[in-house]
Order: sequence, then structure tokens, then C-alpha cells
Amino acid sequence: MYQIETITTPGLAQNSYVLASGKEAAVIDPRRDVEVYHETAEHLGVTIIHVFETHSHADFVSGGPQLAAATGATLHISALVQPNVPRVPLNDGDTFQIGDVRLTALHTPGHTPEHMAYYAVDTGGSLPPALFSGDLMFVGDLGRPELLGQALAEELAPRLYDSAFGVIGMLPPETVLYPGHSAGSLCGKSLSAKPTSTLGEEFATNPALQMRNKEEFVAYMMAGQPRVPGNFSRMAALNRAGVPLLPTDFPARPFRVEEVEAALADPAYLVLDARSPEEFAEGHIPGSIYLGLDPGLPTWLGWLFTPERKIVAIVEDEAQARAYFTWLARVGYDNMVGYLPGGIAAWREEGKSLRTLSRLSAADLRHRLASAPLAHPLLDIRTPREFAGGSVSGAKSLPLCELPGRLAEIPRADHITLMCQGGYRGTIAASLLLNAGYHDLENVEGGYGAYLPGAPSCAS
Repeated sequence: MYQIETITTPGLAQNSYVLASGKEAAVIDPRRDVEVYHETAEHLGVTIIHVFETHSHADFVSGGPQLAAATGATLHISALVQPNVPRVPLNDGDTFQIGDVRLTALHTPGHTPEHMAYYAVDTGGSLPPALFSGDLMFVGDLGRPELLGQALAEELAPRLYDSAFGVIGMLPPETVLYPGHSAGSLCGKSLSAKPTSTLGEEFATNPALQMRNKEEFVAYMMAGQPRVPGNFSRMAALNRAGVPLLPTDFPARPFRVEEVEAALADPAYLVLDARSPEEFAEGHIPGSIYLGLDPGLPTWLGWLFTPERKIVAIVEDEAQARAYFTWLARVGYDNMVGYLPGGIAAWREEGKSLRTLSRLSAADLRHRLASAPLAHPLLDIRTPREFAGGSVSGAKSLPLCELPGRLAEIPRADHITLMCQGGYRGTIAASLLLNAGYHDLENVEGGYGAYLPGAPSCAS
């Protein structure tokens, strides 16, 4: 018998797994803040003896070295990768006994060259087999082959076909699929929100797996993939090289108001406001950038900023500062050096001024458009796919990830309205524009989701 506990990281839509049987457990693809695995093992009454990586992740920093160091478990990584961390090289067909479970490593290249999936068989009971597929196979999709670049994609896409049909396709159809990601991840183009499936269901319904001709399959997998954030290649390289351990003690210290002022004037620093979009609009420190404590944080941090700059967070208290540091560390931004305790209240107490951001309700926007066409720019900063699915009449598509490089297209003399899906991205865009010298801005409250009743809304 065995138990499987799924640990999902919001924002990254990343799944890690605790596989427990008897008094032993293995963890597959852990995230970097590893307390949740200690808690899960304690709850299940098991000892973590193995940690397995499926591949060198590009969308988050692996917690494998961190968890192995904390528990004394053995870290297993493909022999095709040579990270500078203590680990045991893993080869195709290697097997492990965890209680009543026999776990077999399957070399399944296609998403990356070294990718491993793990096939679990219950040797002491009647539970169906399980496949921890990493980023090879998702519910409703397969892992994209061009995430590491177009040159490598020409090699990986045919290998993805071979892994899917020649390796995974040979397993029993009742095998339960436990994927590395679900809907919201950028590691595929049409992932389902369903947490699990079976191989039989996937080979019957998964669109990619209906492409039985290899050339058609390759063409399908290479087309229509989402854009790749700039930090993905950096995180993949970091995971291949070996992830440094996080410090035992919280590394950020309280900053005084005058130190925050100095950081704002120093290009080596990045002052980020971690509060809600509403709080930022009501009053924020001039020169700060909005990047609220939200599931969208790791994605937009990686799109817009490099990890070299020292980060100072505007937060309410130390607990929020610690939570912010955890989100940053999950995507390899380890350079958070300080936070302003008391946040905006502390800034006000020193007699410092605040800057506001105008907000426009969705009802007022509908009223304006009913009266006459907009006489000023309305920038829809959602993705091209979102924009193509519907927008406001007269809006211009300018995705947030492209905004810093397209400022020349935005007239400085005009009044500018910004709109995203739920208000989060619009606030980020507004803060970037304010710091680029734009002044006459407003953000649509609730974004397109509020403008069009029934439209899908989300935190971003």
C-alpha cells in the first residue's frame, strides 16, 4: 500500500509529491522552501529517505539539495547532469524500494535531454500503478520541447514523441498520472486544471497524443507555445549547476526610512511594494515598484527584473517580509536585503510624502464608451491570447512583459488608461510608467474581468 500527497505551489502551478509506504517516503520535485515536506512526513508518520528530481526545471529553483541536506535523504539526479551538490547519479531503469512500493526511473527526454519520469508499483497491495511524469506529460498536454531554445528543440521534439509513445505508451492504461504542473504553468500550452488522470484517458483524449504521425506531432508541439520569461534559462542553468542552500536565518534586516530613501536613489537596489493593488493606489512611496504578494509575483518578477539588484520590500510587518522572501527564493531571487517595518505608516510618521494612482471603475469605463469613443490611449496589458479572446473597443494591446521596451510607443502628453484581467498587472504597469516619468495615469479596477461580466477573472 502507499499514499501520495500532492504539494502544489500557487502561481507556479507546480506539483511536488510525497510518496509514502510503510515508514518510508520519497519526495519528487520539491520546491525550495521545504518546511511543508517535514510537516507532511510528520503527519504521515514516515521518514523521508529519497529525494528525486525529474529534470533541471526552468520555471522554479529546485528544493532537492535543500531537502536532502535538511533530512539526510539521498538526492537522485540524472547522470546526464553534473550539479555541484551531493547526489547519486540516476540512470534509466534504476529501481528503489520504498516500503511496499517499487519505484523505477524512466529516461524520458523531450522536454529536456535528461528528463526522468518515475513509475511506482504497489508490490504489497492492490493499488494501481502511478506515474510521476514531471514535465513530460500533463493532464491534457505534453511538456514543451522548445523551452531551452529553438536549436535544441529540433532534437528534443522527436525525442518527446519517442518518450510519449515508446516509453509511457507501453505502461498499463490504468496507471494514474501525477503531472509536474497543472493549468497556469508556462511549461505547456493547454494544461488542464484536473490534478490527475490515467494514461488510458490521456492517450484517448490528450490532443498531443492524437498526433500519431511523428512529423505532425513535432509540428503540433512546436506551434502556439507561450512566450518564455527571461529568467527561465537562468533558473535551468542554476538547477543544472547545483542550487545553493538557503540561509538558516532570515537574511533581510529592517531598514530605516532614510535607508529606504538611499536605496531608491541607488540603481543597485530595487524597492518593491508588496501590498495589495488598492493599498498601492491609495498611497505609495515615490520611486517604488508595485509587485504585490500574490501568486503572480514569481512570474512578473522573472519577466521584468534581473536578480542582481538588491531588493528592499515595503511590507506591513516581518511576517509579510518573510513570506515575500520565500516567494522570491522560489525563483532564485535571493538578494532581498531589507524591508521597511511598519510599511507606509512608518514612512508617513517621518513626514514623507506619498504618491497615488487614479483608479477607474469598470462601470465608469462602460459609461465613457457608451457616450463616445475614447479620446486617449487605453492600453490592454494582458497577453496576446487574452486580448484575442476579447477586449474593450479601441484598446491597444501592449503586453506587460513588453512594456519596458516599448515606452517610445506611449505618448507622454496623453492621459493613459491601463487594463489587465483583474487589476494586479495593471498596477505593476502603472508603477513602471510612473517611474518612467508618466503622470496622467489610471488603472481599471478589477480589469477586464470586471468590465465584462462573466469574463474569467484572476488575480493578475
